[in-house]
Amino acid sequence: MKKLISFLAFVLFLQGFAQTLAWRNRDHLNDMYSYSQTTNKIDSNGNVYLFYSSNPSRYSTGTYYIEKYTSQGTRDTNFGTNGILNINTFLGYPSSEEPNIFSFEVTDSDKPLLFIATEDGGIPKLLRLNTDGTPDQTFGTSGIKYIFTDTSKYSKHYRSDLVKANGKYFIFHNYSNLQNSPKTEIGCFNESGELITGMFDQGLKQVDYGSGYNFTQLEVLRVSGQYLYAQGIGYPSLTRHISKIDISSGIQDNSYDNLTLYLMGSNDNILPDGKILVGGNVTVSSSRTDLVLKRYLADGSVDPSFGTNGVTRLGYPWIALNFAQIVNLPNGDFLVGIYYVSTASSGGRQDALIYIKSNGEVKSSFGGNIPNNGVPIPGIFGIGSYGSPVSYSLKPDYIVVTSSRTYMGESLNNSKVNLNFATLSVAETIKDPSFSFYPNPVKSTGILTLKDNSEASFNLSDSSGKLIFGNQIFKNKAEIDFSSLTSGVYYLNIKQKDKESTRKIIKE
Repeated sequence: MKKLISFLAFVLFLQGFAQTLAWRNRDHLNDMYSYSQTTNKIDSNGNVYLFYSSNPSRYSTGTYYIEKYTSQGTRDTNFGTNGILNINTFLGYPSSEEPNIFSFEVTDSDKPLLFIATEDGGIPKLLRLNTDGTPDQTFGTSGIKYIFTDTSKYSKHYRSDLVKANGKYFIFHNYSNLQNSPKTEIGCFNESGELITGMFDQGLKQVDYGSGYNFTQLEVLRVSGQYLYAQGIGYPSLTRHISKIDISSGIQDNSYDNLTLYLMGSNDNILPDGKILVGGNVTVSSSRTDLVLKRYLADGSVDPSFGTNGVTRLGYPWIALNFAQIVNLPNGDFLVGIYYVSTASSGGRQDALIYIKSNGEVKSSFGGNIPNNGVPIPGIFGIGSYGSPVSYSLKPDYIVVTSSRTYMGESLNNSKVNLNFATLSVAETIKDPSFSFYPNPVKSTGILTLKDNSEASFNLSDSSGKLIFGNQIFKNKAEIDFSSLTSGVYYLNIKQKDKESTRKIIKE
């Protein structure tokens, strides 16, 4: 493990909108070729664990790491070595080999848990760590516990995965029995690695698509709402099926069998109510793409209550919206992670979140810190990183997003975004260093003041993006009359020399 050289942790208030904590690691991973399996998890104290594999060159062996950050984005130096744990070294792998790690979780007792398998068909195992990165000696042998160990049943083990839901740990594995026949099953474990015998058949559920198939193999597990979705393939026809299983009881809904949804990719998403959301891009021109979201009912038909005939399409002049991934919110709304590229002079490339309500409408009070040729875009919140959002961990009032480019030396970037936009908090009223606006909230007249006595211009728009005042040039100070405007959210965009900034204003 390289010695920690430097660490950059900084707070971005992103032009006065939601308080956002952002940090990135650029010390021990400079000039990495690529990252993979990037996953962030949050414990009950708000600490953030970042799990990933990195490769120094295109065909090199991958090295797995876990980094631990405090809730304020600084490395927890009590974890591993200066906040970093090299899993390859920890498990004793030589530099020419890498462990086969499928999944990473943080248990309800705040302990990192890794699900590890071997490509040669060895017995899968769980590795549980203490909060300082040392082996949990109360778990198995030196922190390692082997699972699916019945030698009278299992001959070889293959592809596996783990997901956590309501304190339960669902693990699927494909295996061969003693007659070398392919099989697949799901096990339900507690955080001590013991089967929960009240679920399934003594904690185990065989998955079989029936006599029409020679055998079944699972690909992925997903949790949404109160259900576990297990997607697999029936051979030899290569037909995909999804099993819908109640997390609490283990009972399978045999009436559900979606044949079109593909959970292995990032485009397809199951909402908590069982509806299906598919995201993607449509090319408009050589420099512009629109974002398209389409929602289906559980039976595969288009949901007419979403957007326009089941479709919501977002597009803006001078901007390419590039779809990344969807994350569900408990109230039925959802966030779409994107990276966007602005071809206008007012922006560049940046990662962002879009808030979409359950009916397909954009939540206009969210975001607004991304300008489209000088006019802020309601509903889209730029998070400051440059790459593509790849992992989300959601808490009641905030979300942690990890972004990464998939190759050529980009570091991993993390953003902790406050999702409560109902009112401006104390932190959100911190002034931009180049100007100030007061009072906020405002009733009648607001005062905009430049800090350096220079000349600037401002635009004011409402939450729908409609321009109220445009290109108002002033020097040092300007009074803005809000008295005739209705109560709500407005966006004040200031252009000053080569700088541009936007502030959310509340009109009482």
